[in-house]
Amino acid sequence: MAHDGQTGSDAAGDGGSEGLDDSAQHARLASLEAELAAARRTEHVLVEHAPIGMLLIEPDGLIHHANPALCELLGVAASDLVGRRLSSLLQAQDRDHLDSLWEAFTAQTLQRSVLERRLRVPRGRSVWAQLCAVALPAGPGGIARLLVQVVDLTARRALEEELRTVALQDPLTGLANRRALEDRFAHARARQQRYGGDVGLLFIDLDRFKTVNDDHGHDTGDRMLREVARTLTSAVRATDTVCRFGGDEFVVLLAELDTPERLHEVADRIAGSSAPVVRVRGHELSVGLSVGATLAQAGDDLESCLRRADIAMYRDKQDLRRARGPRMAEASHRAQAATLRDAHDPNGPRSRDAQRTEEAS
Repeated sequence: MAHDGQTGSDAAGDGGSEGLDDSAQHARLASLEAELAAARRTEHVLVEHAPIGMLLIEPDGLIHHANPALCELLGVAASDLVGRRLSSLLQAQDRDHLDSLWEAFTAQTLQRSVLERRLRVPRGRSVWAQLCAVALPAGPGGIARLLVQVVDLTARRALEEELRTVALQDPLTGLANRRALEDRFAHARARQQRYGGDVGLLFIDLDRFKTVNDDHGHDTGDRMLREVARTLTSAVRATDTVCRFGGDEFVVLLAELDTPERLHEVADRIAGSSAPVVRVRGHELSVGLSVGATLAQAGDDLESCLRRADIAMYRDKQDLRRARGPRMAEASHRAQAATLRDAHDPNGPRSRDAQRTEEAS
């Protein structure tokens, strides 16, 4: 009997243990669910209050949630984003590779990717942004969601563009500088090798600029350089490059010339253009333009072309008849002398018509 009683007691004890185990499991499950809910609330708070844009994308590729920072960046409400695809937020030309990236994420062969793309914003504008996509972990069957962090790159891109401009642009005239000339010459030569045509260089030096600069100050000299820049720019195509090479020297790169004669036509047009003029205390000051021209030959680099153009320019400076003809050269010499005389004439400058009359005589 004692044995049977002991057995019953043991059985009762086992049943109580199982009841305790079930209670512990339920308590543990409830604790885990509470932790998960707390984690989700924390995740929601972090996403909602993040200083950068964030998107949650479902496995079907549709946007499930967009945080306030992203809505502010794009200038739209969250309801306008939910249910759309990420590609619809990008400029059309920036949507390449998105399909293949999404396939890699869903196949779990890619866990993280960083792209720089332009996002569409109202009124036809766009902003540059960095998109950092991260696959959120999930159980068997694929990813649960894709988290996309969106960082506004507007300020960085503007700074990069400013630095690029400073690096490639002459600050006084706004023309290309030497570094820009080197880059564009290399590009022109590569295009020439592929498609043919000619590449030409004009080396231009200002006559009497030192007199203007020394007698009337550097501010006047700077004004003259800017006027020369406008004169040269107006004489060439938009696809050509006008460069301030240094001091009072300029270079014009003529790419994609259909015939060699075009080079000399442009050189003659610049040499025969109206002299750049600035007014100082009622007087008109001008400078002449001496031009040397050369075509890039096989094996030439920029330095060898510049050397030949520089030599040709000095020949032009010594003998204007080389490119302009005797009558034009004589008229140019007289016009330069007359303009310089006007600047120091106590009776004031003669009219431009008077100068033209003298040049034509």
